Amino acid sequence: MGDILQADLDILHRLGGTLASHADAIGQIKVSATAAMPNSPLQDASARATDAVLKAYGLIGRNIRQLSDATNSAAKTYEEVDQLFADQLHRYTNGEQPR
Repeated sequence: MGDILQADLDILHRLGGTLASHADAIGQIKVSATAAMPNSPLQDASARATDAVLKAYGLIGRNIRQLSDATNSAAKTYEEVDQLFADQLHRYTNGEQPR
């Protein structure tokens, strides 16, 4: 498959899977170390930094997940279009009337 469009569908599928794995790994990142100094500005800053880091990882993970989804969708589309082209070429070479 992918011959007519010259797309390497195996690589696209592997790339989509690899990106999904990275997105999953990023989603598992936890930040557990915080400064514990009651009534200290450092404790509040530590909590804000932890929240910001987790939000940043979440954003990166979602972006990578979108790349994975787009890659998998492209591979599927290439497969479908390639099959349609191959079917039409087969009909033409066998003298069938176009649809």
